Amino acid sequence: MLTALRRLVRVPRRLALRFARRDDGVSAVEFGLIAPVLVLMFLGVLELSGVITASNRSTFAADAVAEMVSRVDHTVTSDELKSFAIASALIDPDIVKYARMNNIAVDQAFKITISSVQFEPKVATCLMLGCAYDGKVVFSYTLNGTKRACGKLTPAAADAQTLATLPSDVYGPGSLVVVDVETYHSPIMPVRFKSGPATFKRTSYFRPRYVPRVNSSSNCSGY
Repeated sequence: MLTALRRLVRVPRRLALRFARRDDGVSAVEFGLIAPVLVLMFLGVLELSGVITASNRSTFAADAVAEMVSRVDHTVTSDELKSFAIASALIDPDIVKYARMNNIAVDQAFKITISSVQFEPKVATCLMLGCAYDGKVVFSYTLNGTKRACGKLTPAAADAQTLATLPSDVYGPGSLVVVDVETYHSPIMPVRFKSGPATFKRTSYFRPRYVPRVNSSSNCSGY
């Protein structure tokens, strides 16, 4: 009886020792542990690259539209301003991609506001470069967004930019074309740290090229 019990104990022991000495499948186990981390890192790099590209394209779209508007040499109509606005989708292919992913029209997949701003000396008789200026909205057109309200704009720091303000360092003689763009980017990662798409807001400023001030057929009162 004792001998039989010893055999019963020895068999599992020998099997356990044999299993401990074998290294078959170690690589497969290690890969199984590391693979999820590698996949997440790879997807993270792709996501980061996509976000950076989308951010750069949003900036480029704002700059390109502002430059196009700054080159007009006549009073622009609402239809022309809409054409400039929709051109953003041609400049930034992420707008078309976002529209397709969310099954919406391309012209509904972003926001853009095109404005003309006139700077006027606070003291009418001041003709020196050191004059203080007020920035006033000449006209504002928007596609899906919010217009800049007619009237004075408040100087502000660049990081505190809103539709009611302008960076204090752009104030000076003359006028500006101001374009505010808001675009979206849908992450490819299945797990998101926040709900909804990533949002990029960019503002671009250009001096008119051929006229002192860009006017529209729907200027604010006084212009």
